[in-house]
Amino acid sequence: MAGSPDLSACAVGLDVGGTKVAAGIVAYPSGAVICRRTIPTLARRGGKAVLDDSLALANELIAETGRRDLELLGIGVGVPELVDPEGHVTSAHSISGWQGDRVRSAFSSLAPTVVESDVRAGALAESMFGAGQEFRLFVYVTVGTGQGDCI
Repeated sequence: MAGSPDLSACAVGLDVGGTKVAAGIVAYPSGAVICRRTIPTLARRGGKAVLDDSLALANELIAETGRRDLELLGIGVGVPELVDPEGHVTSAHSISGWQGDRVRSAFSSLAPTVVESDVRAGALAESMFGAGQEFRLFVYVTVGTGQGDCI
């Protein structure tokens, strides 16, 4: 079909927030969302429980990529924490016990993985697919369970 996005390659994306984990399968390179899933974070249960739930959700979506005969390129995980350039979580403001390489290592056992601050990941998505496309510089501000910004 002319003009329709190529749906043969994809990534699994997870946005782990203070109240919910929003996840989906995203076509590459178009950015079209193929399917979505959402579960509650329930962070008060601790980091291990949130990580286990997030991994189970990623596994569910990976299985869906197989059912749809899609090539899985990798996993992107946005977290409500500070993240260094190597993908190590460096804070515990929203989810305890996620510091260091724990999150990236766990998801990397499923597929190649990038872990990033949710605010930076959102700003990058806007620059590639959204309102920031036409600008060399812009400010991205998010307000949710927490607040954050990125230039």
